[in-house]
Amino acid sequence: MGEDENTGTVPYKKMFLISVTAAFFIGCYDGFYGPGTGTFFTACILQEQQKLDTRSASAQTKIINLSSNVAALVTFIIAENVYYPLGLAAAACSVAGNYLGSGLVVHDGQKIVRPGCSGGTGDLIYKNSRRVIKRRKCIMKWKKFTLTTTTEAVDLVSSMLDDVGIEGIEVEDNVPLTEKETKGMFIDILPELPPDEGVAKVSFYLDDDDQVEETLRRVEEGLDELAAYTNLGQRSIEASETEDKDWINNWKQYFKPFTVDHILIKPTWETIPEEHKDKLLVQIDPGTAFGTGMHETTQLCIRQLEKYVYSESKILDVGTGSGILGITALKLGAKEVWGTDLDENAITAVGENLASNDISSDRFHVLQGNIIDDKAVQDWAGYEKYDIVVANILADVISPLIEIVDQFLAEDGVFVISGIIDTKEKEIADKLNAYGFDVIETRRMKDWVSMTAKMR
Repeated sequence: MGEDENTGTVPYKKMFLISVTAAFFIGCYDGFYGPGTGTFFTACILQEQQKLDTRSASAQTKIINLSSNVAALVTFIIAENVYYPLGLAAAACSVAGNYLGSGLVVHDGQKIVRPGCSGGTGDLIYKNSRRVIKRRKCIMKWKKFTLTTTTEAVDLVSSMLDDVGIEGIEVEDNVPLTEKETKGMFIDILPELPPDEGVAKVSFYLDDDDQVEETLRRVEEGLDELAAYTNLGQRSIEASETEDKDWINNWKQYFKPFTVDHILIKPTWETIPEEHKDKLLVQIDPGTAFGTGMHETTQLCIRQLEKYVYSESKILDVGTGSGILGITALKLGAKEVWGTDLDENAITAVGENLASNDISSDRFHVLQGNIIDDKAVQDWAGYEKYDIVVANILADVISPLIEIVDQFLAEDGVFVISGIIDTKEKEIADKLNAYGFDVIETRRMKDWVSMTAKMR
């Protein structure tokens, strides 16, 4: 059997021979010393069985490592070198830790999530094929270092950087996300990627307090070690320097006052334009929650609220974010609003925006949680009492909401939804029809669709 030219997989006999040979020598090391054995096994498996992802390679490693450890343990027991009270106590803690660690591998697979800016919660780096979402709350000057390597080496390189003490990384590649990876991420449109040429860029950030030269020396040493187990490709490191910016607040320069019909939506830090002083004012600071009102989907919802809100209206705002839709409804004369959101930041944002608009908190009730499948959140919201249920979220979230929303609507209540990309309009319309709704109005802005529906 020769190597498959199409798949690049290793023939079974060759793979078997390499694996057992490597296992023998690494097992000798494990019996004598121990630390790092799992990494060696994973590296070999990743290198020689290239079609295995991190999850599968890690699982194979556990089998090999277990057998090696059992053999070593038996030898030490025979030699009477085992202190049982200490060993058993540590073993119990190790089982608990390994259960949690294995759970992360099973759940997250190839994705790499790491904290940044030590001591704070403001930095999150997320590997997402070609693009990386990065939020850095720290205000300082950062040196950026970008390593050009191969996609097959990304996981090992990332682990090595973590061992060196680098807390945040970015990964850029052209490897498409799989259906399994995108499940639960609520992505409407995946970008069209250029062909994957096996090249990846791994970037990390250091400040002047990080002993840059020493850290880079350790990185190079780590790369030297990895080179024995995996193809690092170009392995070049380019340095650059970021500007000294407030990464949380810098976006504010792009958020200016704007109007939706007779409603003026203005950031709290801006003054009211003279030509709009006669308009209904809604002041918003989204903070770290979603919702400035500028997006087409939000504007579509606002126009429907203008049409359907009356003085005694009770509103349920699913995915309230900054609270902009609920606050706008109250400004239009609604009696009360209940809002839910998965993001804990929404709770703070809503409270601050209520104060900015001189609205009492007893008129806008907000709770963190998932109203779609959490009975406690559903009970909190209450049933069959809402004149309007509004949801400005993505189609993949609206779809399961359609299945349960009827229980919250009062008689003659309307269901206003937005955030639907036009390619999913028919899918959502069909789902509404299947669950007893008639679409009474459809509005569009650019590529986005809003629907207003009633129960038949």
